[in-house]
Amino acid sequence: MEKVAQHVNETSPCDTPLVKCEATETEPNEKSDHIKCTLLNDWKSLLVVVSLSAICLFIINFFYHSSTVSKPHTIAILPFTNNIALQGQRGLAEASAWNLSYLLTRSTNLRIVSHTSTAALAKKDLSATEIAEKLAADYLIEGQVDGLYSGKYHIEISLIRGRDGIQIWSGGSDVSREQLEQVQLSLLREMFTQLNNEEIIVKSAEDLYQKAQSLARRHSPEAVAKAIDLLLLAITIDDQHSRAYSALSALYLERYIGEDDDPMWLKLAKKHLYRSLSLTPELADSLLGLSEIQFYAHDYAEARRSAKTVLSSDQTNLAAHLMVIKTYLAEYEINQAKQALLNAQQKTVKSNELIFLKAIIGLQNGQLKKNIEIINSLLSEPMPYYYSQQAIATATAVGQSEIAYHWGKKRLEITPNQRQIWVYQSINLANLGLFNEAKAALKKLDGRPIMQTFSAYEAVYLTQGQQQHLLTLVQDYLQKHSDQKATPAIQAIYGVAAMYAGNYKLAIKNLSSALNTASHSYDQLLLSSAFYYGSLAYSLEQENRPVEAAQIRQQGLEQVAHLNNNGVKLSHLNVYRARLYSANDHNMALRSLRKAVDNGYSKGKFLQHDVVFSSLHKNAQFTTLVAQAEANKAH
Repeated sequence: MEKVAQHVNETSPCDTPLVKCEATETEPNEKSDHIKCTLLNDWKSLLVVVSLSAICLFIINFFYHSSTVSKPHTIAILPFTNNIALQGQRGLAEASAWNLSYLLTRSTNLRIVSHTSTAALAKKDLSATEIAEKLAADYLIEGQVDGLYSGKYHIEISLIRGRDGIQIWSGGSDVSREQLEQVQLSLLREMFTQLNNEEIIVKSAEDLYQKAQSLARRHSPEAVAKAIDLLLLAITIDDQHSRAYSALSALYLERYIGEDDDPMWLKLAKKHLYRSLSLTPELADSLLGLSEIQFYAHDYAEARRSAKTVLSSDQTNLAAHLMVIKTYLAEYEINQAKQALLNAQQKTVKSNELIFLKAIIGLQNGQLKKNIEIINSLLSEPMPYYYSQQAIATATAVGQSEIAYHWGKKRLEITPNQRQIWVYQSINLANLGLFNEAKAALKKLDGRPIMQTFSAYEAVYLTQGQQQHLLTLVQDYLQKHSDQKATPAIQAIYGVAAMYAGNYKLAIKNLSSALNTASHSYDQLLLSSAFYYGSLAYSLEQENRPVEAAQIRQQGLEQVAHLNNNGVKLSHLNVYRARLYSANDHNMALRSLRKAVDNGYSKGKFLQHDVVFSSLHKNAQFTTLVAQAEANKAH
């Protein structure tokens, strides 16, 4: 009996015996019951052993099966056969194979055999199955590129199953060199269909699109770059994915306006937008992409029309509401912008963008302190580049140079090549009296179009009394770009520079031509036209043409009144009014300057060196106002 108990304990899967039966002196009828107990425990032990063994076998089988199923397939891309006679084109076949390898690596779960291994075996006289076996490849891809008499090429690609050497797919096309990548993508999509049939995982274009959108919402250069990469892969897998094209367009445009205004980014933005529109012309994403392109082309009415088309079918679309508000702000239709903002708040969910635009409108209305605090708190949140640039531009416009410079500095830490921010930095540094730093900032603008940079040079040169330098700068630019058409933008800039330098005939010629243009496209800030009217009126007065000067002065005052009626309360609008009055009504000029200074205007150096105010320079009230404007920089 002790041997039986010992056997049970030894064969138990646990170290501790399940039942301990000990032999004791018992009566005959008790011995039988004791033996039954021992046998029962023996069977229980064996049952546990069998059960545990079954569980172990199940676990092993499960994990073996899982690893077998999840193990990615391996594919080997053999060197493409090159049948091109021209010496300079022989690398085309090799490049095609490499490109195919790159695309497959990114878009599938396939493992790609190295080119070194495939090239070595391809030189040997082996069958497809032998190559596949030696490379441990489930599939082989072979291809060739032929030169045609027409000057085009024929590319052919085949997919071969490794285990039996059977060709399961092939495709080809005649192409020009410019079409090669596009045709490769088309052939790859056909191959993806076959790969799906072979139970190989091809990444989902929709999943890639969603991941890209999530990244894009971070609004940083790194996130934008990664999002673009994912979207390019998405349209490689599915060239009918309209939203991916419109998202690509938006990101390339974001890169163009916020990171580096290389025309290539704008070209790519338009290219992908047109593709999206060709696929789904009525889709909200496509129409909003169109409105963004129109907005940055300064075609605000068309941008608004595209956004309102979206709103006609979906009143809750936040992006469309934001675009409508942005277009009114760009046109300085502040009252309209307020109404559009109110409508958006009623129809959509609360968003940082709406709060931000409300604060911008507040600044335009002259409500500085509270709205600067709101904007300052929101700039740490991820938002499109437009918002930080708009904040810096508006703070610069209302004379809040210190905070505008601070915002610009933070923005440039993220996007150091954002040229427009360097323009604002130069203006604000000059206004703060930091002329060496302002000149260093101007260095960042070397080679840029004068239409984009003139205001920066104007701020630096004028506040240092270097008016002639400004005219020389413009003339040098025009000489270097003599092939360019004399646009209203260039004429307006040239005229103002000539006025500062005292060349009034040249000023009248250029300013008259610019202001006679029906469209005010020469300046993104429409209120600047009032500044040009004042400059022209002053130049006409200096040339003893008072009747014409009075007519121009009246047009300028009408422009100021129009902006006021639209809700614009910017302090420097009163400065523009003062410029229009300075030649013939000193009291009205000083009254307008008083309003500007009381509303926070801080560019005292500009007032002191602007020749339009030369008749006021000896006036005691004017001197006091200049000092008060300078003091506003500390507030």
